[in-house]
Amino acid sequence: MKWKSDLIKDIRYNDYRDDLDWNGGEFLEIPNRPIDVRHPDTNQGQTMSVCNIENLKNQFYKVKNNCKCILEIGVDCNGTPTEMTSTSTFLKNKKEDTFYFGVDLNDKSYLNNPDKNIYTLQHDSSDIEYVMNFIKSKGITEIDFLFIDGWHSINQVIKEWEYSNWISQSGIVGFHDTSIHPGPHLFVKYLDKSKWKVLENACSDYSNDWGIGFARKK
Repeated sequence: MKWKSDLIKDIRYNDYRDDLDWNGGEFLEIPNRPIDVRHPDTNQGQTMSVCNIENLKNQFYKVKNNCKCILEIGVDCNGTPTEMTSTSTFLKNKKEDTFYFGVDLNDKSYLNNPDKNIYTLQHDSSDIEYVMNFIKSKGITEIDFLFIDGWHSINQVIKEWEYSNWISQSGIVGFHDTSIHPGPHLFVKYLDKSKWKVLENACSDYSNDWGIGFARKK
């Protein structure tokens, strides 16, 4: 698997912890769970902070003009309010001819709009062959922006890193929840910095932010 060549160490514990999405700071050397993030205008709960959204947008704009394909794992999560999700950030800012593919275990087909090259798949993101075959059926052979925000266990993020096999030379991989969830937290921490330019956490206020990280080929 590709992670073996891209990480500087094996981040697995080889026990039950490798399949946990959430650990409560129990076995990682990171602070306890941040407080629930609230939208500044509506006071509704959300999974992405203003800092997350702004940094995601800034990173996406680095590839926007030449971006042919976005692949997002975990679609329109906790869409309250809907403008504070990674999905809405991609869909509002992408060019019309840029393909968006979203993979989620839940049905997100309400977002589908083939006229604007927007497709969602209700499927397990671990099934790399299925997802990539669908993407390739649309004439796409590379991914320009990969965003990993599904099940946050170590094992799952390791599996989803396989999509980086198709990352374009200037492409970017984003990870949500790098502050606290075991998979993204450990993955960005131990990515090989000689191969990848890594921002482990663009929003490091652990008291109220889940964190967001990015990696780009050197």
